Amino acid sequence: MEPPSSRRSDAAFLTTRWSVIAGAGGGARTSAVEWLCRTYWRPLYGHVRRKGHGHEEALDLTQGFFAALLAGEPFAGVQQSKGKFRAWLLATLNHFLHNEHDRAVALKRGGGKPALAIEQLDTEGNAWEPVDPALPPDREFDRRWALAVMEQGLAALEHEYVKRGAAEQFALLKPFLTSRTDAGGYAQMAEQLGTSANSVAVAVKRLRDRFRERIRAVVQETVGSAEDLDEEMALLFAAIRGV
Repeated sequence: MEPPSSRRSDAAFLTTRWSVIAGAGGGARTSAVEWLCRTYWRPLYGHVRRKGHGHEEALDLTQGFFAALLAGEPFAGVQQSKGKFRAWLLATLNHFLHNEHDRAVALKRGGGKPALAIEQLDTEGNAWEPVDPALPPDREFDRRWALAVMEQGLAALEHEYVKRGAAEQFALLKPFLTSRTDAGGYAQMAEQLGTSANSVAVAVKRLRDRFRERIRAVVQETVGSAEDLDEEMALLFAAIRGV
């Protein structure tokens, strides 16, 4: 699956969550940061683990980082034009880990006002060991970020199919999103659906096209222009392929 090119006007990016987070503050920014915490805590937490911190300490540091984001301090001087949200967020986290470790410890889950009830999230410590220990932490962050984006796109796509009464069709066709299938595979699925192999092939193509669109919509929330969107899409697919 390759990212399509885009020539759309940057006007579509004026109200993304990245523009809100990079803005002057207020309730809308707080809401956007909370969205960030729940959506991208996995790659952030995983990055902290790769920096050598244990499970419990990584949870404390990640929550301390979220608390700092909600306080607004790391946003000083941030402008939407200065880069992509993913790259800025990783740089901000690295800065936080380097310079604010003591404050992060002070903001442990047992003290102060928690930025997010992180205990309610799925935080199995063993699940965060690096898949490839030789992969640099920044590269693994990109890979985990890409996986988080894919998960969001997939969830949105499933909701779309469920909403129009096609939940069963989605469940049957979902495996084709990440695997290449020959005509024989389509023929086998056609028997289950009571249709032709060609109809299945068309349905799979539509599913993949909508998946790509859903992924683009997720990524658009984290960039400031159409050009940045295309670059982020290219990086996302490269990270998934391990390039």
